Amino acid sequence: MDLYLPKCSICNKILVGTFALDYWENKFCIDHLDDKKYRKCYSCGRIICDNLTQGGVRYYDNRTVCNLCRPTAVDDSATILKITSRVRERMKGWGLPFSNQDIPIKLANEFEITQGKIYTVKPPCGLTKSATFVRDGRVISKTVEEIMILYGLPKEFVASIMAHELCHVFIIEKKFPELEPFVEEGLCELSEYLWLAERDAPMAKYRQWTTENNPDPIYGDGFRTAKKAMGKLSFVALLKYVKNNGDFPLYPLG
Repeated sequence: MDLYLPKCSICNKILVGTFALDYWENKFCIDHLDDKKYRKCYSCGRIICDNLTQGGVRYYDNRTVCNLCRPTAVDDSATILKITSRVRERMKGWGLPFSNQDIPIKLANEFEITQGKIYTVKPPCGLTKSATFVRDGRVISKTVEEIMILYGLPKEFVASIMAHELCHVFIIEKKFPELEPFVEEGLCELSEYLWLAERDAPMAKYRQWTTENNPDPIYGDGFRTAKKAMGKLSFVALLKYVKNNGDFPLYPLG
């Protein structure tokens, strides 16, 4: 009889009454949601345990990554450069040309990327550092100094973060007007989402889902507004509109 009853994916006990279900359709006891014994994978969101993920690894910045995600984790500069080249080439195919200058790319920890800022939702996984030159109170120029990406994340996760950060680079290189964070981050989240939409891997679908359901008022609401604003036209058309107007259109393009 027990063979036909659902069991907890974590402790293997028979599930009676209400139970929890994650994105991956793993069923488990509701009590495990608040159990401090378990941590969630920073990458895939699964609860890290022997039964679900064969355990995991805790990084020194206190993030945890499960052993399903860890095998393709990016920890070296050679791999991040290959990923960057691949993403740049694809975004060029969208109609987003970049300058030929090599931008320094650093694998960083969470403390370096957040720079002491407090986030009510999950903090960003990357950061594009820039330098602004001002004369007589007017911005003369802005240049990209460095891109930072969280170390220890799976390759495809890193590639999607790079699609976000390279959108920041494009905005700087093409001399967009100063944008509200809601607008700029919305565009960059849309860039990441479009990159993910071209992949058929389960992790890409998960990352799309987290983007669609992000409750953050800047990143989440910004993305949803950008996606709606793009309408039936291309991402390039939306970028052109924002460059010319400094904001999203009131109605969807096209």
